[in-house]
Amino acid sequence: MIARHVPTAHAYRAFNTVDWENFADPHYGDVVGDLIYCGPDGDPREIAERVIGATGLRPVYVGGTDKAAVVDGIAALWFSLAFERGMGRGVGFKVLTR
Repeated sequence: MIARHVPTAHAYRAFNTVDWENFADPHYGDVVGDLIYCGPDGDPREIAERVIGATGLRPVYVGGTDKAAVVDGIAALWFSLAFERGMGRGVGFKVLTR
């Protein structure tokens, strides 16, 4: 919505896929959790990654603002696991690659 109404803004969708406990302690044993986000590519994205990295979480970019529904889907998954499946607010995510 911000990008639509203020086309010069560099809006990112982040920080809605985990709860504050993950920012207070982003470690799961020896593994650092990921924060999945989206927004415009380019120089401002470096700022977004620095802000995310300052929480201790690893930023994982999934694409432009058209990927907001993907990020929101991960938020829905978090709520389902944390509350409906009883895993608790400390649930986090890790993207694995080969």
